[in-house]
Amino acid sequence: MDVPDATPIELGQPSYTERLAVGDDRPLTSWRAPFAVAAAVLLVLLSGSVPVSTQQRPQTALTVPYPYSIKMVGNLAIIASDGWIQARELPGQQVLWQRPAEINSLVRAVVGDLVIVSHLQGRAAQRGEAYTVALDLVTGIPRWEHPGEVVIARPELPAIILFDATRSDAESPRASPAQLISVGRASGVEKWSVAVAALDTPVFPPEGSAAPVAFVSPAGGVRLIDPTTGIVTSPRGHVDPSFLGGYVKDGILVANQGEATGGGATVAYELVTLTEVWRRPLDPSRINQVVPSTDVAIATEINMVEAIDGWTGTRQWRRDMQFESLLALPDGEALVVGRELDADRLPGPAAIFRARDGARLAVLDLWSVVGLRGGEVLVLRQADGPGLRTWLGWVDLAAGRVSATDLLDGLEPGAECAVDGDWLLCRQVATRTMLVFRL
Repeated sequence: MDVPDATPIELGQPSYTERLAVGDDRPLTSWRAPFAVAAAVLLVLLSGSVPVSTQQRPQTALTVPYPYSIKMVGNLAIIASDGWIQARELPGQQVLWQRPAEINSLVRAVVGDLVIVSHLQGRAAQRGEAYTVALDLVTGIPRWEHPGEVVIARPELPAIILFDATRSDAESPRASPAQLISVGRASGVEKWSVAVAALDTPVFPPEGSAAPVAFVSPAGGVRLIDPTTGIVTSPRGHVDPSFLGGYVKDGILVANQGEATGGGATVAYELVTLTEVWRRPLDPSRINQVVPSTDVAIATEINMVEAIDGWTGTRQWRRDMQFESLLALPDGEALVVGRELDADRLPGPAAIFRARDGARLAVLDLWSVVGLRGGEVLVLRQADGPGLRTWLGWVDLAAGRVSATDLLDGLEPGAECAVDGDWLLCRQVATRTMLVFRL
């Protein structure tokens, strides 16, 4: 077993972790007895179950009651929780500002000096009723608010694009349109709005894309709305009425289609005329999910992943595996994370594949992918047995293995972790707290 180089902590000294109980502002410094550390290290050395590192990563325990959402901006944590939103500076946890908010509030984005928050109004959120508030990043003072939920908020756009479903009449949704709205980022003034039939299926562009917003009617008609100008174009043709969703990229609409016309399929349409460019039949009894990639369409079913050339529809590769995620690297490459099936059709360890050709780049054994930091793939692994210790690892794609590890002390089993910029955010379900690690 390869043991990565590590700088061990001095036995008997405090760990870097300060644990703060929810509702209690007194820090409880975590001490570990020397014999406990030695026993834990000996256990993993004998079992060979995890790479060993006693280098601990500094962390901060946020004293908030299980936040609904959190967004990191440099050393600031913007947190939305039960009835309030606050900005907290890390690692000292100084609260810079706090504002009252709806219980179901979500921090959608931080664009320039604005915190964009969607407030979902209780049970009405199930009907799409929401409004958006822009808060000053430094003071927390509201700059503007507007009905609708954020669908596009990008630094290069001078406006925030909202979708307001509340303008439709709940009694007769066919007769009353919803609205796609552009709101000036600095002023909150409505720049343009486009009425949309309430039963149309929206297709919003992925983050960072300049593609138009598409709305597909139940009859297969398509309208395209430029998010910068609000100009509407209506292609002359139609897509299949069984349209279930998809994405727009490089002048092509890649669509999921159901069984209405003889079986499920992934279909690409040219946007100007909606002429069918290519079609790949998929088993309609399975769940089909099309995931946009950089140069291929990744179509996933239960226990199958297929990569399709986005221009020709030619199959690039296919594997029998359980799809987990798609990672977009800064250099334009994309990675597929999944678990290949063995001879008994059981999923094996997670592995990383290159999206364009299906090459297996790394097998992760008991590690699980938590996200990207720049071009690095970060993974977590939790040891079995006493202590349930957790390690953070970095994947060396060239070598095909996890090459470095750090110990994450005090992370509870089942914690939900994700990467946000230079931070690893871990929600702890049992204790309803959030641990934040600096990467």
